[in-house]
Amino acid sequence: MKHLFVDSNLFFQCKDLSSLPWKEISGNEEVLLLIPVAVQREIDALKSDGNKRRAKRARAANTLIRDIIISGGKKLLRTNPQTEITFPEKLPPIATTDESEFLDRSKPDDAIMLELLAYREKYPDSDAAILTHDTNPLLTAKHLKVPFEVIPDSWLLDPENDDKDKKINHLEQQIKELLQNSPIIELSAYIDDVEQPSLTGEIIEYPELTKNEIDTLIDKIKQSNPIKTNFEDKPNETKATAIQNSFFAGRYTPATHEEITKYTKETYPKWLNTINKSLGKLPTSLNTKGNIFEISFKLKNSGTMPANNLLIRFSVSENLLLLVPHSPKDDNKENKWSLPTAPTPPTGSYTSALDVILNSAKAMAMTDHSIFNNGPIFNDGPIKRDRSAFYWKPRRPIAAKQYQELECDEFPHKIQEEIFNLRIIAPDTHKSTGGLITCTVSAKNLKEPVELTIPVKLSFRQEDTFKVAKNLITN
Repeated sequence: MKHLFVDSNLFFQCKDLSSLPWKEISGNEEVLLLIPVAVQREIDALKSDGNKRRAKRARAANTLIRDIIISGGKKLLRTNPQTEITFPEKLPPIATTDESEFLDRSKPDDAIMLELLAYREKYPDSDAAILTHDTNPLLTAKHLKVPFEVIPDSWLLDPENDDKDKKINHLEQQIKELLQNSPIIELSAYIDDVEQPSLTGEIIEYPELTKNEIDTLIDKIKQSNPIKTNFEDKPNETKATAIQNSFFAGRYTPATHEEITKYTKETYPKWLNTINKSLGKLPTSLNTKGNIFEISFKLKNSGTMPANNLLIRFSVSENLLLLVPHSPKDDNKENKWSLPTAPTPPTGSYTSALDVILNSAKAMAMTDHSIFNNGPIFNDGPIKRDRSAFYWKPRRPIAAKQYQELECDEFPHKIQEEIFNLRIIAPDTHKSTGGLITCTVSAKNLKEPVELTIPVKLSFRQEDTFKVAKNLITN
């Protein structure tokens, strides 16, 4: 038997249920139609609706519901195949999952889907599906991997207009004409170039290194870069001979006592101390990278007019923060962790007479400021603002915060969409968390703001900092 949870459009937009060719969607399989609570409520609410046709259909559906109750809870609509209609039993709500978290029980379409999920959980062998003609329930079912059946267009009623419908059509035409002379803002959210209804990710935490772990790592580094103790070696004789035979004879000068002392007592120990501090900062660097999640919002004006004085505002709930957008400049500012370079031990060197002459000439030239001074700095005045470009309000943010705003004097229409790349962080990295990202767009000639809200769900995992540090040192 095919179990189908019916959407309200089956009652308001389709022909009489007993006359419909159910074979088209079930073959020869029996059909059990189930009327969800949300549909029952919608039917009851529209019995006295101002739209005559819709109210008439609602009253007819309400009569059918009453007949089902009187007949013992189930009514036969037709045979061949046998088609019955009834109500699903009242079931407790299902536990929220990553996939179903975005569903809102206050919305009829989502309420139907939640009731269907509870039914499928209790009766998995029924393979219950949703029967609808609307796009949104179909998209939701596809996202949740729930089976669905589409009401064929041939089942729909022919259009029927009364006086009120004609008035509505007239007003809709006027609105359409007005919209043709105004901006139409379209908003969508993408992750890795794929449109997404939500943002999910994993917070990775790297704990602080212990003193013993840091000492072990420093010992490994010292083994790879030991302190030099022998400073008696000279450059190879081949090089020395070449210099001696050069146009000016060269003279070998060994490393001085001061250079050796500075290296052994100051430079090398200071390098080890810097490594110690750098290893202490490693968890912070890793935690920053493991706590950033990227999402893009695409903004398009598909209307016939530019959007004037457009303002776009990105905001997040209190347990999240927005970072300045990612850009090539930001790549150079990332917390890229690396080991300080080991100091170079002092060595002797050959100095030729030619070197002495060149160094003297350079010292004299440096006193002549007319040679080395920069030329005048030309200032062409303030840069003219591009009316169709976006600018930070009041200026580009330099720190993470809960909202960011951009403005555009005149957002063009009928052009390629504008893409805004956002970076989200969760300040508390010690637990799973979640929240909302909201993009709100308003403009002087836009009747109402356009808003898109994306749910965020971030799980938590802890990593081994010592293991990561050893790999970084080895590489």
